[in-house]
Amino acid sequence: MTDEVYDRILTYLQQIQLNVLIPLLSGEPFTDPKYIARLRLAREKLPNSRLLVISNGSLLTEKIIDELQTISDLDLHVSLNAWTADTRYRVMLLDDFDKVLNVLNYAEGKVRVGCTLIAHPSIPIEEAEEFRKHGGAVVNYHNWAGEQYYYKRTRPTRCQRVDTLTFNYKGDAVLCCYDIFGKIKFGNVMTNSLEEILTNPERMKYITMHNEEKGQELPMCSRCSDPWI
Repeated sequence: MTDEVYDRILTYLQQIQLNVLIPLLSGEPFTDPKYIARLRLAREKLPNSRLLVISNGSLLTEKIIDELQTISDLDLHVSLNAWTADTRYRVMLLDDFDKVLNVLNYAEGKVRVGCTLIAHPSIPIEEAEEFRKHGGAVVNYHNWAGEQYYYKRTRPTRCQRVDTLTFNYKGDAVLCCYDIFGKIKFGNVMTNSLEEILTNPERMKYITMHNEEKGQELPMCSRCSDPWI
């Protein structure tokens, strides 16, 4: 994402009452050398919004924790996805379980941290329960609106995600965080006003049909396995 697109998004978000901003969800944020600077800019422009950083933890360092500590109202969620080093390597091909735990121990008392485990079928239930027992959150495995595996939703669907704002790296306003390839677009921050994006007819159709519990009739939503909707 260019600085111009990012700045434009933040300027748009200043116009609404935004509770939470996740500045990069579908990817590892700390691969971006500008990420800390972008967090600081978000805090400056959106002083009343909580910042949520979601990372797999592989690039976390004590120095990064020290920098995150200086940014107010920030939460760090680490996708550990294992309670053992073997499972983390098998699931994520990351041989850094102990390293990540050491950094998380360093972060205690400095940054609000939560750890998550995706309940993938390959992870034993006993391990997921052990993870939960030690304070981690177990998140259901889903199919990214049909991109990961086939699913056909039949029951009535009402999802809150259609009423959120999700922008991809090009500045496209897309359906939701599960639309990772931007197949459904409601405009672009470089060519459309915030009002045009919010009132886009296609966006309003998705919101209306979900409010009427008919989301399962819509493209992508009909293939989404998210158990919370």
